[in-house]
Amino acid sequence: MHDPAATLSTISLLVIWTALSVLAGWRLLARVPWEPRRPVPWNGLDLLLVLGAFELLLGTVVFAAQWGLGIKVGMDPAAAGGTSRVSPDGNAGPVRLGGDPSAKEATPMNPLLVALVRRHQPGTLLLCCFAAIVAAPLAEEFFFRLLLQGWLESVEGRWRKQFRPLRRLWPGLLPVLLVSALFGAAHFRLAKEPGNVDALLAQYVLIGVAEVLTVAFAVGYIRFRTGATAADLGFIREKLPRDLALGLAAVVLCVPLLFSVQWVAASILPKKDAADPVTLFFFAAVMGIIYFRTHRIVPSIVMHVAFNALNLAAAWYLLK
Repeated sequence: MHDPAATLSTISLLVIWTALSVLAGWRLLARVPWEPRRPVPWNGLDLLLVLGAFELLLGTVVFAAQWGLGIKVGMDPAAAGGTSRVSPDGNAGPVRLGGDPSAKEATPMNPLLVALVRRHQPGTLLLCCFAAIVAAPLAEEFFFRLLLQGWLESVEGRWRKQFRPLRRLWPGLLPVLLVSALFGAAHFRLAKEPGNVDALLAQYVLIGVAEVLTVAFAVGYIRFRTGATAADLGFIREKLPRDLALGLAAVVLCVPLLFSVQWVAASILPKKDAADPVTLFFFAAVMGIIYFRTHRIVPSIVMHVAFNALNLAAAWYLLK
């Protein structure tokens, strides 16, 4: 049985740690100067085209891997004892300690972390790093923060002129909240059997390849169609050192809050439900605020990369 005094002490420390993290993080966000920019030159149709390009590139990459290279993608329920598909995200959500991730049983834990634990090898770690530290942060920040939030900010700006009640809200609040909710919902996951590790890793790597190709296509398409500048696409070379420092500082200050939210959500939600969407909503909200104030994408990418790297490291060292 657990010692009630020890449990209370742990909770107290967690609350204090989280409160200090929130205060420090809020102070950091408040000190980030707001930098205005012109409305983004892309529209909703451009977003749909980028999503369609991702689906097309993903299908092409999977077809080439299966028929050209003989790589098995997906899962065979009869052979692997798992589901036929996995959630197409490369995010390494906060590690949920407890349980046996190496067991072949239904788990709400991110399948990528489960694969890393079940096959504790350097090669597996490299594949997971590509999916979770390179492809997912680049693609998701490019789409959610830059394209989607940037477009919604333009829409909000027009609506605020037409609807007086919207002027009472903080500028940027609705785009940040909506994109954060969509980001969290995109990582919704029920407990499922991990299945075959090789097929799981192949699927995540191929998704990562499609994500990187989609970003390359989207940058070329948007610049060609709309004449978007590097600043429109959230990159200013002169401010790169400052953006790197801001992203790293933000993830350091937000980690206590995110792991506390993960712990509370995992304690409340049914065991079949992953707590990641709740945690990642707050994670995305911080990145959304930073993007709204700077209108540069590098800080959120750095924060995303560092957060995923931290979780992969925790899975590698703590759950082996």
